[in-house]
Amino acid sequence: MLFGAVLQYVYTANSDVISKSTDWFNLVGYGYVRLLQMMVIPLIMVSIISAIMNLKGGRNLGKMSGLIIAVLILTTGGGRVCRHRDGADV
Repeated sequence: MLFGAVLQYVYTANSDVISKSTDWFNLVGYGYVRLLQMMVIPLIMVSIISAIMNLKGGRNLGKMSGLIIAVLILTTGGGRVCRHRDGADV
């Protein structure tokens, strides 16, 4: 943020240097966010499999599976609605 403030102070807001710098910063920022997204899905799957493996008894397995599927559907749907409201591409 400090580097961005210095660039803004030295150059004008509509400067070509600022627009090119913003493009490069966005590239790094979006790459970082995509990397985090790629890490989250396997972590969720491992935690779900671990929870299923630690269950004792067959009756709890069906109940836990239904609960997991319901939570995943609700969180996915909630994220989709929030993203749609922000005007992001769906």
